[in-house]
Amino acid sequence: MFSHLRASRQIIIQLANSSLPSSINDNGRLFAFVLEIYRFFILSNNIVPYGSINRRTVPQDTFLDGILGTMNHFDTWGVVFGDTHGLFEILPDIAVLAARRLTERTPSQASLEMHLALYARITEYKPPDSAVTGQKSQPQRDTALSLCREATLLYLRTAMVPDASNDTVTLAKVQKHIDNIMLYAEQAAGSPYETIFLGPLVIAGSCMLRTEQRQSLLDGLRSNRFHMQHCLQAALLLEQLWNDLSGRVFGPYGLAITMRRRGINLGIA
Repeated sequence: MFSHLRASRQIIIQLANSSLPSSINDNGRLFAFVLEIYRFFILSNNIVPYGSINRRTVPQDTFLDGILGTMNHFDTWGVVFGDTHGLFEILPDIAVLAARRLTERTPSQASLEMHLALYARITEYKPPDSAVTGQKSQPQRDTALSLCREATLLYLRTAMVPDASNDTVTLAKVQKHIDNIMLYAEQAAGSPYETIFLGPLVIAGSCMLRTEQRQSLLDGLRSNRFHMQHCLQAALLLEQLWNDLSGRVFGPYGLAITMRRRGINLGIA
């Protein structure tokens, strides 16, 4: 998957430099939709510290920033993300923070400032007004937004504390996030927004300590209505993380360790 994303990047760059981003015809609309899918794959796969697994590392481009503002007049804008794109856009920065914290004994001033800035972005994010107006499924959309926000906050919290499994205060806060995520997942079951939940649920699962929550997540991944192989692979990955005998494999850091050890390169799609 990631080799295809790296190859797709070259095509996206070429198309971005063409007249398509400013086009209002069907070709421009199609490019906007392709860009949405590309963004989803790039952003949602930031579930481990940046650079921790070479095979899944993709460039953290800024070229997208220059064209995204020209694409938001298309009706495909934000549709793949269920209007939660502002939260997904934060994931690469959290992955960078997680990688930085692995090199620090205590949080540096730069890491603390980055954490505060990311926390503000997560808590203050609101979907575009145009996406909310007249939407019949707004309650489901709001539940999905809450789930993704909780998972992003959880990811940020574990990024700052690499050894969270030995920190009782952090674990208590992590558990609150997980409880909320599982509640929102239950409320949103059967909705169209389930298509964006795999990444958030894998992040939550990597931090789960309660047996009943682990089993509930495994059951959901293995019996999901989409019948996708990568959901089964996600369940296998989480089981192997939970069964690690060292007791030190936890959270997104633990996901990276488990994937390297087991030769798994889970793609979120």
